[in-house]
Amino acid sequence: MTVTTSRTLKLATLALIIAVGSAPLPATERADLGRTDKFRVMIDKVFTRGGRTLTEDQIRQMAEAGFNVISQGYGLRTIEDVNFLAETAGKYGIYYMPFIRGSYPARKEDSVNLVWASGVVNKVCSPNSDELWDWWTDLLTQYARISVTHPALIGVFIDFELYDRPKPSNLYSLSYDDKIMAEFAQAQGIGLPDLGPAERCPWLKQQGLHESFKTFQIGSWRQRCRKLRQAIDAINPSFQIGVYSAGTTFFNEAAMPEWSTQAAPLILTNAASYGRPSNLLSHEESLLANRGKLILDGRWPAGWPVPSMHIGGIDPVVRGADPEFSGKNAVMIADVTDGYWVFYEGFKPTDPRHSSHYQWFTRANRAIVAGDYDFQYQPRETPDEYVHETAIEAQTDRFQVGLYGIRAAAGDVLEATGKYECHTVKGLNLDYLRQFDVIALQNFNAGLPADSKLARALRQFVWHGGGLFLTHDSGWYLESPFPQIAVRDFPSHDNVEAGRHVADTEMLVDRAHEAFGQLQPGTRLMPEFRDH
Repeated sequence: MTVTTSRTLKLATLALIIAVGSAPLPATERADLGRTDKFRVMIDKVFTRGGRTLTEDQIRQMAEAGFNVISQGYGLRTIEDVNFLAETAGKYGIYYMPFIRGSYPARKEDSVNLVWASGVVNKVCSPNSDELWDWWTDLLTQYARISVTHPALIGVFIDFELYDRPKPSNLYSLSYDDKIMAEFAQAQGIGLPDLGPAERCPWLKQQGLHESFKTFQIGSWRQRCRKLRQAIDAINPSFQIGVYSAGTTFFNEAAMPEWSTQAAPLILTNAASYGRPSNLLSHEESLLANRGKLILDGRWPAGWPVPSMHIGGIDPVVRGADPEFSGKNAVMIADVTDGYWVFYEGFKPTDPRHSSHYQWFTRANRAIVAGDYDFQYQPRETPDEYVHETAIEAQTDRFQVGLYGIRAAAGDVLEATGKYECHTVKGLNLDYLRQFDVIALQNFNAGLPADSKLARALRQFVWHGGGLFLTHDSGWYLESPFPQIAVRDFPSHDNVEAGRHVADTEMLVDRAHEAFGQLQPGTRLMPEFRDH
């Protein structure tokens, strides 16, 4: 990595000022935020590397770049830090939202650990833990009190990603911990046998009690969520909560209906648009794919009976999120949602990528404020690093298999049969694809329409005799290239989710088959991913 000198940084800053102007954008009125004035959120992990707190000069730079909400993604701040950040953000006419995790470490001997349906136990507190809820309540009510003194503090972001291994999913699904099992048994007036973590979910199902257990646990969550919202409302009813990630049982059944109010709509922070969905897609195709995913996801909260706001995310460390793509991605996101947020990480402030990203974000923010959404469609000004290959180098006369998103070990297993030669798919044009006998796309999470370049290429590939295998999530994101064969409810995949996706479902080997190798009928397996 190239490290610039102080003088070079000053010259770069001067060039940025000349290029985009240093006049501050008009201040956003609190009531307009996310409505007539789109969210432009910077969650910083570059200035704050190593747990540092943002300085006044760094906050000023964010304001001058056109961000109207700031936060920082490293660790918990002291209350003194939160006061400083809120006061300083207000000084520069922007807003501040502390960033916290939605998990709490289970460090005490009597901590109630999270237990998944599969029996996996994580070293974080269960959503049924008093310890977790006491921590949330103490922290959020402190922030709400600061927001009265410093109105620039408008709410809090809560990150519900699981930062513990193994990681079955984001937080929270139902927990099968000792506490909730005992409380449920008492409420039902039943005895509870001595069950290990992996035995609890199957036992509840065998007894015909699982649906009652689910209702009981969700009811408990909703009461706790409501109590926390009421405690916040007693201090500041306009205090908003931003949540990553949506879609979990806890979010759908408890957080969404209880934390979102008319005065403080819940903010859904969506990571589907972080960068390019695939290195097979050009700059323009990636923007189109991200647009499709956000529109698809936006239909879901729009159907809720409670108010909410939906903002798409950007992360510079994600595949293809170079400075120019990120800037134009920001404008595209703001065009189809209530604004955008940047999880800003991956390099030091002295890295040239930092000044370049800030230049493009500044241009993007000014375009958004001006309503110039055509900015996203302007031709690239900087070189695009993605160059697609046009040929494969076949070493044998075996079946040529193109793999995308599939671990190298899987290719090794296929090649060990002596029947196949495997390659990573690195191009999209038809002449390149026709060099394969079969193409397998795994986790190709690009919400592209059926007339996209990729769909047309796949269709032509199959029509010319190629074999196509869509695995994992690919078939649920990509609009079907073959509507004559099968379609899904596009652009909404609600029906597919309800009818074909599975969650926390055990698999059973029903009969002998060569594809199962030595696995015998009756063998039970829990998928590595809880939702597939």
